[in-house]
Amino acid sequence: MTKKIAKILFLLSIIGCLILTTMIFINGILPRKYRILLLLVLILFEILLYFLLKKSTLYSLSGLILLAFFSILINSFASFYINSGVNALEDINKNQETEEINMSLVVMKNSKYKTLDDIKDELVKTGLTQDKKNIIEYGKSLEKEKNISLNLDDAKTYINSANLLVDRKTQVILLNESFRSAINDQIEDFNQKTRVIDSLTEEVNVDDISKNVAGDESFNVFISGIDTYGALTRVSRSDVNLILTINPRTHKMLITTVPRDSYVNIAGGGNNQKDKLTHAGIYGIESSVKTLENLFDIDINYYARVNFSTFMNLIDVLDGVDLNNDQAFSTATYDFPSGNIHLDGDKALAFARERYNLKRGDLDRGRNQEKVLKAMIEKSLSPAILLNYNSFLDIIINSTDTNMTRDKIIELINNQIDTGKKWKIDTTEVKGHGQMGLTSYAMPGSNLYMHVLDDKSINEVSKSIKNTLEEK
Repeated sequence: MTKKIAKILFLLSIIGCLILTTMIFINGILPRKYRILLLLVLILFEILLYFLLKKSTLYSLSGLILLAFFSILINSFASFYINSGVNALEDINKNQETEEINMSLVVMKNSKYKTLDDIKDELVKTGLTQDKKNIIEYGKSLEKEKNISLNLDDAKTYINSANLLVDRKTQVILLNESFRSAINDQIEDFNQKTRVIDSLTEEVNVDDISKNVAGDESFNVFISGIDTYGALTRVSRSDVNLILTINPRTHKMLITTVPRDSYVNIAGGGNNQKDKLTHAGIYGIESSVKTLENLFDIDINYYARVNFSTFMNLIDVLDGVDLNNDQAFSTATYDFPSGNIHLDGDKALAFARERYNLKRGDLDRGRNQEKVLKAMIEKSLSPAILLNYNSFLDIIINSTDTNMTRDKIIELINNQIDTGKKWKIDTTEVKGHGQMGLTSYAMPGSNLYMHVLDDKSINEVSKSIKNTLEEK
């Protein structure tokens, strides 16, 4: 009976080893030399079990049973972790081919209209000139899904539509929700004065804008921080705009901050007209990427969209981060002294969001965001992350969307395991000056305060990015 149990466990041990090695080799987990070394160790281990089984003594069979049971547990544990990691990497970029456009029918808070049926004969003002493509697609979907056709009237822009609504010159408007934040900046209490009676979410295709690199080639990643509570793929303003330049050959990273209110030419749906950088996000991730490529004369190979509200949960999984604060300030809930400070998730979010109590406002906020990101990267590269591996992956899945391929991410991880080198992380920012009275393409007719970038600083940042990329 004991020998029969030993044979069964021995067979299960072999099966476990085969499953583990197959998963590792198929998915390219670990550098090649470590994969081969692991395979040899597993083979030798199974040979040892075989000889124990051949001896057929009670002592050897007992040892075999213990070793085989131990092997099964280790293989199962390792296979589970590998499978979790691979699935997580696939989930992170599974939605990168589409973005969500949320269209809403908006009325005043005290309007008599309650449902979609109530307004089917009403004239609906909207920004056809500004957003014709999305509005036409919405009309097609509305007719297909709800068998209703609206009587749309062009108000040229969404801000014009919103003004007509609050001035009681129209009863209902159609709004692309990605423009809502910009409208709130111009119309006081717009959200409180209005309500949505119906909404529809459209999925639009996103062109593959990745420029894949192989091996140890350097590359740029655009990190877009959005502050929405819906899907990461939902089109919205990009409130955090960072470029992460990575050189695997030199193990150097450069984090470049571009202020959200930078007055730049907006590519894509912005028709290369001047506006604040954050508005590029309302035309989709492609617009933000191309805008920054044009600004610095660089290629951006990948993007990563993050919801900073949930992304900060990663800091709790990392047991907090440590950084140097060069400027003491307070928020509504926390005091941040100058010097070295330790931040948990809530404090890190408050630290990264604050701008009103900082000397340079949004510019210093960008610098603080750099510090938090740098601290997170350094902590994430430490072996300590393995202790909270599953929690780390769960949060990454829920708070990150990227077009970087699974294979590329695994390749970067393997490179780090293979070399074990510490990364040198530098930061830089684009300088400029604030100016009132600037026109906005997304919000025509308004005169806004924006950050006019210094041409010399743009050139210096561009040179720093290129030098980091090209360094051998």
